Amino acid sequence: MMLGPALTPPSAYHLPTLSSILLEREKIHGEMFFPPLDGFARTFYAYVLHTHIYEWRQNVCMLNSNCLTGDILSFVPKDIGIGLRQHREWLQNALEVWLEHYGSIDSCDPLSVSHMRAGLLLHHLGDLALRISFSDLYMLARRSATADDLDTATESICNTLAVDRTCTILDRTFKMIGTALDVRAASQASFCDFELAVSLFIGGLLLWATHHLRYRPEINVAMEWVDRHFGNPHTTSPLLAETPATGDATIPSKLQEIIVALKSTHSVGYANLLATVLEKLCGEGIASQI
Repeated sequence: MMLGPALTPPSAYHLPTLSSILLEREKIHGEMFFPPLDGFARTFYAYVLHTHIYEWRQNVCMLNSNCLTGDILSFVPKDIGIGLRQHREWLQNALEVWLEHYGSIDSCDPLSVSHMRAGLLLHHLGDLALRISFSDLYMLARRSATADDLDTATESICNTLAVDRTCTILDRTFKMIGTALDVRAASQASFCDFELAVSLFIGGLLLWATHHLRYRPEINVAMEWVDRHFGNPHTTSPLLAETPATGDATIPSKLQEIIVALKSTHSVGYANLLATVLEKLCGEGIASQI
């Protein structure tokens, strides 16, 4: 809290604001405190919310490694439990409050605008982190060499992408990728290279995972659900033709666009490494379509 530009208020100034972001949607009496903040301070709060999301996700992974959902009264790990569900709703509300009060870009200061772009990308990442486990995506991408880890990650991702959740997750993913590509196209990535690279990589990893698992029974059911709601009668999987957020973009071509964007970011070394990972994954399954 003590770090930041010289004009950033002292740490004690931030505590009431953080409490307001976390508690505005709760049934608490009293006036909430939302002072005007520059881009750096707004992005700082987005990172604070990510620490809360990380803590929640670690608890979920320990208690329900396969992301199963089922009857609330079940005593086996078919549900994450009412406590963790309420915790997730609380964090989702906090992200919405942050977006409502500090998500708009209305500053003429280029530095503040660049920081705000980072904050918006962090908001997208936080929203997705509450919906799907990034660590399972890494495991699915062969980060672990053990078969047990791969089986657990595959089961977890398939359960997460079941039925209606696939639609929401993919829609949020394409929105995040669109925001990241817009930032890069507008040459506003000088102070958000890290957030830009991570957003593109996670977005690409999610698209790859959906494409990679599209023949699994759980994902097929979800694809049929998306077909009914987005109406793509000329293809068995709408993800290979029209997508809900990108019109005529296909997953292979979108992945290629992400790889090119990663290779052209300012933080070349780090972004190139992420691009190489995606290229290797695509080469294993869909290189012929790219």
